[in-house]
Amino acid sequence: MWVKVAHLTNEKYADLLNPLGVEQTKKLFCNCKRRRRLRLGKSEDSPLASLSGTSVSVSPDGNTVDPNMSTDAMPSLDSYLTSNETSPHPSLQSLVHDLDLTVEIKELRRQMAERDAEVARLKRKIVEQANDYKIRINSIADILKNGTDRKVFEDIRTYLNVS
Repeated sequence: MWVKVAHLTNEKYADLLNPLGVEQTKKLFCNCKRRRRLRLGKSEDSPLASLSGTSVSVSPDGNTVDPNMSTDAMPSLDSYLTSNETSPHPSLQSLVHDLDLTVEIKELRRQMAERDAEVARLKRKIVEQANDYKIRINSIADILKNGTDRKVFEDIRTYLNVS
């Protein structure tokens, strides 16, 4: 039974019961149900009715505390339930977190676009330099070829003693 109660509680009131653990929730539920039975003499109450019908606080160490006897108790579960039921929107923290993620994603996409543009610019620069070096190498090769041809021609002429 407690596994089902803990599972349903965790599903429905996960944001609400964040400071409480499952064990603390079980103790709180038992205490509320016991008080409800004592007041009304009924043994079959719904968990939500018994939780919302009582004003039990939980101390930071996890023990249930009577609100009349403690001065440093946490706010009652009623205040958590009513504040959660009045706001049908997701919690503010999740909205802020989602907004932060959206902003971060946009920033990363912008950085990727900048880097892609830089890569394209560098590729064009490399192609231009490669073409320039190719032209220079070809002109140097032509000069060497002409020089070699002229030197070979002169060597042949001197060898044959032709003036």
